[in-house]
Amino acid sequence: MISFLGRIDLSTSREALSAGGKASCTAHSGSTAREPNAAAVAHGRPTAKIILPRVGTAVRVLALLFVAPVAAACDGLRAEHGWIRLPPPNAKIAAAYFTLVNAGARKVDVLGVSSPAFGHAMLHETRYVDGHAEMRHLDHIELDPGASFEAAPGGAHVMLGEARAPIDLDSFVEVTLRCSAGAPLSVWLPVLRKAP
Repeated sequence: MISFLGRIDLSTSREALSAGGKASCTAHSGSTAREPNAAAVAHGRPTAKIILPRVGTAVRVLALLFVAPVAAACDGLRAEHGWIRLPPPNAKIAAAYFTLVNAGARKVDVLGVSSPAFGHAMLHETRYVDGHAEMRHLDHIELDPGASFEAAPGGAHVMLGEARAPIDLDSFVEVTLRCSAGAPLSVWLPVLRKAP
């Protein structure tokens, strides 16, 4: 399942396209750029990995049309309020934050995380011991039905390393969670200076 996180006005999305509106979204598959496939957009299927550098609301809405309406991912897990902190210039690492909610009827274990925009990604937790911050790897996140887990600055987060391209303000980055049950959950997180 693919989700799109961010502030989006959906009021003109399909109407604008059906009225012949044109967008300047560029889709990337590997290193080859191409225009979105209109037939696939009409059927709600993503055609390629989309990288959205510095775009306005209209193009963000177009990206939403690439979202596939498929069955519940990670057995009912939802990711809400997600974002990535804008890294310093030329930095190769970044941190992602979100709230996970188990909306399903069974326990969900989040076993790992990845991103096509980064060489590696790990679940981390910051703990303070004797006044010093220490980071440690989280093997998994366990969520009972109805439970939630918050990844926020100063606590748990996704550590993203070895960026494959510059991470720009207002761009969107795909992050995928792998769980013990269900299909992986992929979300598009906006790159922001501070929490939304």
